[in-house]
Amino acid sequence: MLIFYIIAFFHLESHVEAWLCGSNARLLSFCYNPFNAFCRKCICDNGYSLIAGRCTNRDDPLYNIQKDLELDRFHKRIRLMRKDSNITITRIACPSNMVQVKHICPLSISWDLNCYRICKCKDGLRMRGGNCVDERKKYDRSQVITDSISKCGKENCRLGEVFLDFTCRRIGKKCGINMIFNLINGILKGKSCVIRCECEREFVGKSGQCVRSLIFTRKTTSEKTTTEFISSDLPKVGEKFYNSDCRQIPLACGKNMKLISIWKNSVDQQNRFACTQFCACKNEFVEMNGRCIKS
Repeated sequence: MLIFYIIAFFHLESHVEAWLCGSNARLLSFCYNPFNAFCRKCICDNGYSLIAGRCTNRDDPLYNIQKDLELDRFHKRIRLMRKDSNITITRIACPSNMVQVKHICPLSISWDLNCYRICKCKDGLRMRGGNCVDERKKYDRSQVITDSISKCGKENCRLGEVFLDFTCRRIGKKCGINMIFNLINGILKGKSCVIRCECEREFVGKSGQCVRSLIFTRKTTSEKTTTEFISSDLPKVGEKFYNSDCRQIPLACGKNMKLISIWKNSVDQQNRFACTQFCACKNEFVEMNGRCIKS
């Protein structure tokens, strides 16, 4: 009779295990009372890994699909965490001036190569420009901005790249081919400037580069003479037109002409304005057949 109860117990145990844990998994007791449900947990059988909530192995046709789905969710989580400017995420050991606060991996422990370490600055340090710096230490302002500018090679920056200039001395300096640093956000506390790499006058942005605009005067020079060609795209005298960027207004008209704005409005938060404008002859010039000649 005792043998019957033992056989019945293990038979019932196997059914409970399959019902609770699913296929390819078993119950594991991790305390002294194996009959206490709070002391038991499900683990995958040997050769199986937990992927997308089920125990599977490489022979399972759905293995790669489930693995890709789980890794995709995991990497999306990492991308969201990278938006936090106060931490650094790395697969190797944290830098010497940082401490590890978390170690995260996909659900399957067999994919350890996909694990990441979450690091933050040590006490007394704070993140600035991607580095941990001593907030109590006085820095040479010119050195700080030099370090920031050096990330894009000083004269090899991306169009639209923004920097904090502690000296305000980079305004008007070249930051790339046909590009200069312009002030975009005034003065911060009377000491610092927010600057951005933008196209020089007579140039416009195209595919990340600054190219000469068709609306400007083009010149060809020979050995003895200089001949001017006015683009056909230039507006005629008195013709109203819309200009989406008023910063280009000094060179928007033809020879001997000046530009007059009759409406101006901010279009974004980058110090850019749109205008309704027209071209008129300069003082001492009169219009004749669409051109401005000296009176």
